[in-house]
Amino acid sequence: MTLVSALQANMGLRLHDVAAAEVSASQQITFLNMAVDDIKSAGWLIYLEEDESLVEVANTYSFAVPADFAYINKILRQNTSTSTYDYDLDVESWRLGLDGSAPTLFFDERRYQPSPGAKLKIVGQKRPTTYVLATETVDTGMESVLREGALYYAFQFVAAGRSEYASWRQVETQLAYARFQQLLSYAPQQFRQKPNSRYVPSR
Repeated sequence: MTLVSALQANMGLRLHDVAAAEVSASQQITFLNMAVDDIKSAGWLIYLEEDESLVEVANTYSFAVPADFAYINKILRQNTSTSTYDYDLDVESWRLGLDGSAPTLFFDERRYQPSPGAKLKIVGQKRPTTYVLATETVDTGMESVLREGALYYAFQFVAAGRSEYASWRQVETQLAYARFQQLLSYAPQQFRQKPNSRYVPSR
């Protein structure tokens, strides 16, 4: 488990700015989030299981999609006798759409029969996390690509001017960019869209 603060410390070392005199802690987080935006645009996704907040009700055929889901891969129904999730709902029985502007899960009344009281587990993927605090945990497996992306923006920020490090930082800007692009282009399987996933509108 890696905290944002650990990435900030790494950035300070690489920038020769351990005391965060030239790039403040808040600026470091801003640069991390600029890298996150690039990673999102490149299509990286994070595995997510919903906390089973959806409960089936008789004659109810739509539910608000739980927060954070950008894609849904499958929906599991609870076995109320064992509290396990043994039933994979038919993919033809549900679709995703908007109810007004709210992302909504719609069930086909011809294919879906509610089991009142049973919970539904949503399985899918979310977008990479945007960070606010140094104490937050970084998405597992994304440490290197986040660090290099943030360093690219940070080096670019401090490379201007005529300081003793300016020329070196200009070179490091290009090196960090190259490393970031290389890591970005070789997304591990765990961060790729799962087969047969469905996009949650507006997310």
